[in-house]
Amino acid sequence: MTKSSPRVWAIGAAIALVYVVAAKLGLELSVAYSNATPVWAPVGISLVALLLFGRKMWPAIALGAFVANALTSVPLWVAAVIAVGNTLEALVGSELLVRVARFRLSLDRVKDVLSLVLFGAIVSTAVSASIGTSALAISGQVPWDRFAYTWQLWWHGDAMGVLIVAPLLLSWGVALRTRERPEAPFEEGLLMVGVVLAASLVFLGGSWRYPYILFPLLVWAALRFKQRGATTAIFAMSVLAIAGILNGTVPVGGVTATASVQIFQTLIALMAMTTLILTASVAEKEKSRSEMKEGASLLQATLDSTTDGILVIDFEARITSFNRRFLEMWDIPDDHAAPGDLAEVFASFLDRLEDPEQVFASELALFEQHESESVEVFLLKDGRRIERYSQPQRIDRIPVGRVWSFRDVTKQKELEEARIRFINDAAHELRNPASVIVGIADLLKDRETSEDELKKLIAGMGRQADKMNALLKRMLDLGRLESRPAQDLAPVQVASVVDEVLESVIIPSHCSLLTSIPSDLTALAEEGSLDQVLVNLLTNAVRYGGPTIKIGAFQASGRIHLWIEDDGPGIDPTVATKIFDPFHRASTNSDGFGLGLAIVRSLLVRMNGEVAYSRIEPHGTRFTVSLLASS
Repeated sequence: MTKSSPRVWAIGAAIALVYVVAAKLGLELSVAYSNATPVWAPVGISLVALLLFGRKMWPAIALGAFVANALTSVPLWVAAVIAVGNTLEALVGSELLVRVARFRLSLDRVKDVLSLVLFGAIVSTAVSASIGTSALAISGQVPWDRFAYTWQLWWHGDAMGVLIVAPLLLSWGVALRTRERPEAPFEEGLLMVGVVLAASLVFLGGSWRYPYILFPLLVWAALRFKQRGATTAIFAMSVLAIAGILNGTVPVGGVTATASVQIFQTLIALMAMTTLILTASVAEKEKSRSEMKEGASLLQATLDSTTDGILVIDFEARITSFNRRFLEMWDIPDDHAAPGDLAEVFASFLDRLEDPEQVFASELALFEQHESESVEVFLLKDGRRIERYSQPQRIDRIPVGRVWSFRDVTKQKELEEARIRFINDAAHELRNPASVIVGIADLLKDRETSEDELKKLIAGMGRQADKMNALLKRMLDLGRLESRPAQDLAPVQVASVVDEVLESVIIPSHCSLLTSIPSDLTALAEEGSLDQVLVNLLTNAVRYGGPTIKIGAFQASGRIHLWIEDDGPGIDPTVATKIFDPFHRASTNSDGFGLGLAIVRSLLVRMNGEVAYSRIEPHGTRFTVSLLASS
């Protein structure tokens, strides 16, 4: 401890002092024999000191042991040898507990209690007993014919010190370290007063024939106050029991007072072990119960956070668990989904299906097939599609029920259908120019052509190739928009954007353009995206609309609404609902690919915007773009 902090020095000095005081008390009892005694608390003190503060405290233990033994009648060299044994005893015990047993100071596992008994009370104490007794015999302090008796007395005293003192110090040391406060201090104080009074009555008051009155108090201490309460009660009983034996109020069947103390200390130690095992068992069960509650809570939170509806039913057709999404998916009131109430839930479930009888029959059949897994898609009356997956719930690999998960796949199916439709439409659009190019190629291969005709055919192939290239470019533009992450939105002056667009779009001379854009309107948009939206809409108005085109804007409810209208023939109502889908043309006379408005919608979705179509009576078209206003 030469390079340690002042705090470490202070702790070491306190340990040495307490060791000396406890040793003096034990050695000065009338039951001590030379330097061996059945009451040796210092071993518990030294073991706990190393467990709590680490091996760096061994010099304090060595110093305390040397001083304590030097104050007796043994030679100094014998005191030094005994001090070595005492120090090694604590080091061996702490190392075995920490490294071999993975000992926990809280003593909240049965494993820790048994490890303390084996490594702390039985194994390590043999080190000190062997070294100390040998030193006494060699020095002549103890006759060799008393070696075995002295060794047994020494070992017994050290073992009792570990079993009675170490748990007390550990429980209080851990409580002080963690700043644990008693949950019921008044009750705990009342219990300790009861222990002292009852133990005094038994061991000092002549009522030694009724020791069983102490057991309810020990159980009370163990169950209500765990290790700290149990160890404190045991220590108080031990002190009072020794006092009773020494003053003769407890007649124990030993030949000598030393033997009587040994007998009673052993009984107290067995009570301590039993009580500690009881408290550890209770602690383990409480921890298991807490972990189960935590696991159940985590599982329920996980179930509630999933997008699937989960329902668990046992083979008695009773609900055992469900999550919030299941109730929301089937619009089931909370009071109809109590565990066990399957009838109400199934009624709500079947009432929403297109074909409830068939579904009910198929679901009922699953209960007869405990090991089977099943996937089905249900069609609901409101048009939704629900995918149901069912698999067995097992405990120890034995099926005990079924887990049903429900997923709304309506959007997924719609996207899948849209993807197939997109592929089909794209193939259809590409097939026409490809067919023309193939036809021209076959024509060139099968006959001879003049130079002029050759030029015309090649020009035709070029036009079709340009058409395919333009179509592929538009498809790639749409694909990039839907896959590219959105950029940050920035404020843009709507009037300025409209002016720039009007400069880039050619307005025919036969068209008249009217604009009404307040100069103070500012919208949130991606750089260049609003321009592209307006170019597409304005080009469509010029190409398919009438002679008059109007552009206007206004702000309402925190959004900027920008509209472009024309007085053309308008859009056929039969296709108006699909004009923003890829490859859907607003007019059969259109020469485009049907991707322009799809690109407009994708651009606006990226900007938290919207686009809407409305018909102007008696004829005309209006497209309205809505964007967030910049505050």
